[in-house]
Amino acid sequence: MKHVVITGSTRGIGYGLAREFLLAGCKVTINGQSKESVDRALQSLKEINPDTVEGYAGAVDKRDDLEQLWNYAEKHFGTIDIWINNAGIDQERKYFWEMGEDEFYQVIHTNLKGVMNGCHVAFSHMLKQGFGQIYNMEGFGSNGMMREKMTL
Repeated sequence: MKHVVITGSTRGIGYGLAREFLLAGCKVTINGQSKESVDRALQSLKEINPDTVEGYAGAVDKRDDLEQLWNYAEKHFGTIDIWINNAGIDQERKYFWEMGEDEFYQVIHTNLKGVMNGCHVAFSHMLKQGFGQIYNMEGFGSNGMMREKMTL
């Protein structure tokens, strides 16, 4: 039985991934920024199989939070086969030149720094355990589609 860790998995695509991995018979550790969001998602996901899903609240832009996520997941389900960097947020609908630094700061820290931290944590642990796969999700625009005022 594979063990999958998914960042940003308390709602949206990440939640859907967690659900599908559980239905496929995997052990899943979910992640969200707040304990409340994790608890809400766990309540629903545990209906599939309460023994194969756990959750840990932490921010992806803080590497230590992701280290703690890895440790928590490993403690509950053993080695981690798949790590999915899914956490991401959207920007305000403005052109880039209309934004102040504070308006794009969180997007950069979550969407870029979060993926980098996730890769760093997962890669270093997977090297030690001798196996594993890392997947990075990409959102809107991966097919070349563009949307006005979606600069970041």
